[in-house]
Amino acid sequence: SRAAPGILLKGCPGSKVGVDLRKLLRLFDEGDEVQFFECWRQAVPAAACQQSSFIRCDFFLHVYMYLYPFFSNCPPSSARNAPRGQKFRDYLEAVQAQQRQMASAPADVSSARGLNADIHEFLPYYALPYVGQPQTNDM
Repeated sequence: SRAAPGILLKGCPGSKVGVDLRKLLRLFDEGDEVQFFECWRQAVPAAACQQSSFIRCDFFLHVYMYLYPFFSNCPPSSARNAPRGQKFRDYLEAVQAQQRQMASAPADVSSARGLNADIHEFLPYYALPYVGQPQTNDM
């Protein structure tokens, strides 16, 4: 949804005032992955990056940006999609490592339960880089 990037930032203590939310939303709408995430990282306070709500939102933003070309007017060719798929696989591996690290860190039971729920919610998306035509998949 169009409001996805702004949801986490709205009322987020420590969010950067200088970030242009309109620019962030425009980059989101255009599917400009590189510029969007550059702006996104500047907008989100460092402390928020470890919260499960941020991790979940960030994950789905990456899914959106990976899928964007498949549903836009000019879907990527398989040759152009190969590096994109590898980049997404690298991101997924980084998320897995972060989740393992968070799960092994001492924390209260409720936050660990929330992390486990996120892991199970994310699982179907790990197949995306291996799906030939995501736009025809019922996922």
